[in-house]
Amino acid sequence: MKAKAILGLVAVVGLTTAATATVLWDQSNYDTGPNALIDQEFGDFPTYSSYHVTDVVADADWTVQSVSVFFTDQNDGLWTSLTQARLNVFNWVPGSLPLASDDPAAGTVVDVVVTDLGEELQITADNLDLDLTAGTYWVGLTPMADFGPMDQEFHLPAPIVNDNNAWRNPGNAFGFGTDWIYAYVVDDEGLWEDTWEASLLIEGIPAPGALALLGLAGLVSRRRR
Repeated sequence: MKAKAILGLVAVVGLTTAATATVLWDQSNYDTGPNALIDQEFGDFPTYSSYHVTDVVADADWTVQSVSVFFTDQNDGLWTSLTQARLNVFNWVPGSLPLASDDPAAGTVVDVVVTDLGEELQITADNLDLDLTAGTYWVGLTPMADFGPMDQEFHLPAPIVNDNNAWRNPGNAFGFGTDWIYAYVVDDEGLWEDTWEASLLIEGIPAPGALALLGLAGLVSRRRR
């Protein structure tokens, strides 16, 4: 069953040469049952552009090589021609939303490839070589797709309870204000963050000291499945 779409536009180091990439953060176990969330930058309707970031904990220094997000595929593979997305990485203070100065529309434009998973899409930014020191972050990858030729797809949730994800519509086209809020579900007047996270997969190379931990217990990629 495909996810129901809400807020629809029409509806309203030396190691790097020797080590191979591994999963650093895994919440790719998306669910197509609950509501999915708008997460798309519209060049033709900019006030509707909306951005989604989710909390990530780097247990060691990371060299991030790829970031993937998982979306609905309601338009028969139309989005397989998608080529760009906006990558956002902000510092995260646990218990707090991103800062007002964390402008998602100013994130880095990256090339992406789209894999058709059948009824869902995996959107991946590769060859990033992004160095992150151990710490806590907000991470988001927002597709850049004009509504006219590309229509609209929606970010699928992962069933992870009591974690954090934030959403922002800087143009206030949906009436939620222009600042960050916790991702919102209209159906039940609740917060999406109470029971769902944004589906996300980060791959790359951990710092040398973390490799043993990764092999012993998968601590870096311990995300609850």
